[in-house]
Amino acid sequence: MTEREARLDKMLSEAFDGGGIRRRELRITPEEAGWVAAHYPVRVVLLGPGGDKNWYEIIFQGAEP
Repeated sequence: MTEREARLDKMLSEAFDGGGIRRRELRITPEEAGWVAAHYPVRVVLLGPGGDKNWYEIIFQGAEP
């Protein structure tokens, strides 16, 4: 895992409260969104542009109705 990936992993852990939160909107780059989708059991939904980063809804498995 690269240093950048480690930072992203830490940011996700903090954003999702170590697993206590299962759905969240985050402003990340398309590259970061792809990395999250490839490394976690999530659905990543583009919500809208925001400059060099975009808003994405990150939904972990089991959080959907």
